[in-house]
Order: sequence, then structure tokens, then C-alpha cells
Amino acid sequence: MTRLVYWDIDGTLLTTARAGVPALEDAVEQVTGVRPDLTSWHTAGLTDRMIVRDILADLGHADTTHDAAVLATYAARLPQRLTEKRGQVLPAVLDVLTALHEQPDVHNLLLTGNVRAGAQAKLESYGLWQFFEDGGFADDGFDRVDIARSLLARTAERYGSEAALEGVIVGDTPLDVACGLTLGVRVLGVATGAFSRAQLEAAGAWQAVDVLPSAEDLLELHDRREVAQS
Repeated sequence: MTRLVYWDIDGTLLTTARAGVPALEDAVEQVTGVRPDLTSWHTAGLTDRMIVRDILADLGHADTTHDAAVLATYAARLPQRLTEKRGQVLPAVLDVLTALHEQPDVHNLLLTGNVRAGAQAKLESYGLWQFFEDGGFADDGFDRVDIARSLLARTAERYGSEAALEGVIVGDTPLDVACGLTLGVRVLGVATGAFSRAQLEAAGAWQAVDVLPSAEDLLELHDRREVAQS
């Protein structure tokens, strides 16, 4: 049996104390000459490409001319900002990833709205990058469905279409849930981010929990085909 687990990053694996916000402000200022105030900007569940497009549109840049430059500059600024503002690896994450990584039939893959360079910067900063073989990133699509569709196509080629579709998405927002529902992939909602367990259940999560379950329990959930009950 090949078992795939698709992981979101922010709010699911770790928090960065919003270190990405000043990095984005830096990037927009460097590219456009105007520094936005993103202190109250809501980003949960959005991809980096969606966030940058919204910011630039708000500043009056209706076309996508500056999008790529802002994203590249953001990724370059992020490592320094990650040293200045420190969040944490979320409860149980390190133990779970370590245990899953030791299972030869389990493959941890990222499914994130971060660009690849940003995802790597965050996960390296918190000592988690080595647990992931590959992933889907904002480089692969504008929204989560685009990103997930690209990742599923690649995983189907490598592991087979059945294994790809029978994997489990682990995420903390209704947008993670909506992505899974659109593509027919089960979503384990973890209420460690900005949304409660009840909100994730209401969004249609296949299973919702307050904190990440143990590796053993996660694999047990993976192997279930019926709707799980808490």
C-alpha cells in the first residue's frame, strides 16, 4: 500500500508570527516604490499569488506586470524576516512527521499556497523541510485547486491515480476543505489556525480535529473509507 499525505504549511505545521507580512511589504515597496500597510490584511487560506494580486490591485496595478517580481523579491526577503519574527512548530507536528517519515509506504507531500522558495524558507527555518519529498506550490497555479490538480497529476504518474486520490489533505482553513471537495480528496481539518473545528466541519471537512492526531491515528484515518466520526 502507498499512502500519501498532502500537507498545508501555515496554521497546520507551523506559525511564523506573520513574518511574511513585512517581507511582502518589503517586496511591494522595492518593486513599486510604495510601501503598503498589511498589518490587518487577511491571508489565511489564500495563495501567495492571490495575495500579491490583491495587494497590487489595491494599489492601482490592475494588470499582472509586477506580480512575478514581487513574488521573487518576497521570497528573497523572507529568510531574513523569519529570523526577526519567530513563531513555532505546532503541537505534535515534529513527532508525527518524524514517525511518518520512517514508514516506507508513507509519502509526505506539500500542498501549499506558498511559492516553492517561500515554503522552503519557512520549513528550513523551523527544521521541517527534510520531511517532504515534493509538493504543490503557488508556482503551479493561481489558487489551491489549480495547485492541487497539478500535484495530483504528478503523484498519479509516480504512485498511480488510486493512491493519489486516496491520499488525505491536512489543512486548517475552509479553503483547504473546498479544494479537497472540488477534487474528490478527503480533508482532515485541524483547528490549529484561524478557524475552529466547528467551522471546518461546517465547511465539509471529512474529519475535523482540535489538534493534529498521532502518526498512528493519522494513518488509521487515512485507511478508512467511510466518513469518520469523532
